[in-house]
Amino acid sequence: MIELYEQVRQTLETLRNRKTSLGVVSNLPGWLARPLLESNGLNEYFEIVITPCRGLPAKPKPQGILNALEQIGHGPNASTWFVGDGAVDACAAEAAGVKFVWASYGYETRQPPCTSIAVEKFEDVLLL
Repeated sequence: MIELYEQVRQTLETLRNRKTSLGVVSNLPGWLARPLLESNGLNEYFEIVITPCRGLPAKPKPQGILNALEQIGHGPNASTWFVGDGAVDACAAEAAGVKFVWASYGYETRQPPCTSIAVEKFEDVLLL
């Protein structure tokens, strides 16, 4: 189990109550990403988890985002946001045609180009 940012569970619960479709697109391998979500009890909040595999390249390629949107039943549109903490996330979002939300509290300290909005804490996504 890893330590979560503050308000993660409460924020995900609020988004679920709003019937917001959520997915994870990670560059972590599936054998790591899925158990991390499960061990923290977060897997129940996400409809889809996409990780790189044969035929599905890692970010910054957009295929993971596009695949997640297709499986959720959405296309890239004005209400689609991709939240990430780095330049590869921003590039993938731009290539997929969705708005990028930079999680400034994450790994990278410089705001990536193509950022639509920056959030300072996890629960700020509720303001989108």
